[in-house]
Amino acid sequence: MPNYLASDEPSAPNKEFTIRSAFGDDLASELEAKRPGFLMQLATALSAGIDSRLIKRGDVPFTAPYPEVVKQWVADLLTPRAFQALGVRPTDETQADITEQARRAEAEIREASDPVTGCIVLPIQQGSATIQATEPATSVYSEQSPFTWKHRQMDAVANNRRYG
Repeated sequence: MPNYLASDEPSAPNKEFTIRSAFGDDLASELEAKRPGFLMQLATALSAGIDSRLIKRGDVPFTAPYPEVVKQWVADLLTPRAFQALGVRPTDETQADITEQARRAEAEIREASDPVTGCIVLPIQQGSATIQATEPATSVYSEQSPFTWKHRQMDAVANNRRYG
């Protein structure tokens, strides 16, 4: 199960999270001292949650390099939980903005997971077994005369008639 915020640097495991979040390096270090591995474990769980929502799309789990939008979703969902684990009051003024950002990320994930009406297009994975449209198909037909379609239809019918 991938963790979309996993860092290549073992010395800075929370770097991918802190660069995308209001939760700074100092707070991440403090939380890591209190609860070792908590942030990365929660990021793995949130990444799995995103995968379970996007499974209808057929392109999960994503392969490295992970799409930036997916990394940002995980960071936005992780931020309020990280502050809560650190013991920051939920009534703090900045917490309302952080919680709203997490709600927007959840809404975007829901929209991206809808293969029919969703407007968020995620990158197609290389070697994906699913078939997805890469370019829109033309669904408009235009002629110079507004009656050309009628003439073509009559010609098609006339050519298909069999008189015996």
